[in-house]
Amino acid sequence: MAGTLTVQNIQGPSSGANANKIIIPSGQTFDASAGTVVPSAGQLVNYVQHVDTNSINFTSTSYATAYTIPTYTPVLTSSTVIHRFNVVMRSANDSYDARCKLKILRNGSAVITETEIFGYDYGGGGIWLKMPYTQVISYSNTDGSNITAEVQIGVVNSAASCLYNSTEGTPGAVTQSVYEIMEIAQ
Repeated sequence: MAGTLTVQNIQGPSSGANANKIIIPSGQTFDASAGTVVPSAGQLVNYVQHVDTNSINFTSTSYATAYTIPTYTPVLTSSTVIHRFNVVMRSANDSYDARCKLKILRNGSAVITETEIFGYDYGGGGIWLKMPYTQVISYSNTDGSNITAEVQIGVVNSAASCLYNSTEGTPGAVTQSVYEIMEIAQ
């Protein structure tokens, strides 16, 4: 038997073993693909992960793009969008200053600017450092517009180098930076 049932509310029994539950029996599917399911505030509505294994050596004191996260289109028109960046970098210098710098852009504007990452060797004997850089930024989505994000890297001293996704020269080694996007209902 096929047909349409039109109701304002569906409510489970108020007491008993299945109080306040609407049960869909085994073998049945609740299909809301043609309609809209409204998530509760605080519920994760979308998760996207991007992994980058490209290795780039930065030697300029100007910022340059290390990775552009693919444009994210929010699922909802009102939500919180969270970007988590886990950037793997190595810096080196045969003398004393191996500082790198990093900038994170959202929709073309800097939201994080780190002007000194890594170290400065006061002994002057040369320095080599590797570390992951993790940062989280949150954005209040009020209209469902596309969101872009980009990671830029540079060096503080032109004698230094900053290697994004360094493999340290190990054959077959893979180092990866991971970028996550989570959308939370408001």
